[in-house]
Formats: sequence, structure tokens, C-alpha cells
Amino acid sequence: MTEREIQSRLSGYAGKIIEQAAELPLEDQERLLLIARGMAFTRNLMRTAPDGSAPSGKSA
Repeated sequence: MTEREIQSRLSGYAGKIIEQAAELPLEDQERLLLIARGMAFTRNLMRTAPDGSAPSGKSA
């Protein structure tokens, strides 16, 4: 499976979670948003630039 296929599949899962989250209370929606941001931040930290430098701390 290519990187593009993996990202496409993950985007599909994220879309389903977001659609279903709309039915949750606002407090729970905020928690899901924090979790998603943390996951994106962690993913970016785990990736390294080709020159070996650390990526910026910005999340996607």
C-alpha cells in the first residue's frame, strides 16, 4: 500500500469520526479536537526532514 493510499484511507476514517462527533455534546467535541491536534503534532515530530533537522512544531 502506498503512502497516498494510506493517507486517503486515514482521511476517510477522520471524516467519519468528524461526522459522528457532531452528535456529541460540545465538551466531548472539544476533547476529540484536542486529541486530533495531539496526534497531528506527534506525527509531525516523528517525521524528520531529509537533512536530519527536526520538523517545526506546527501541527497539520
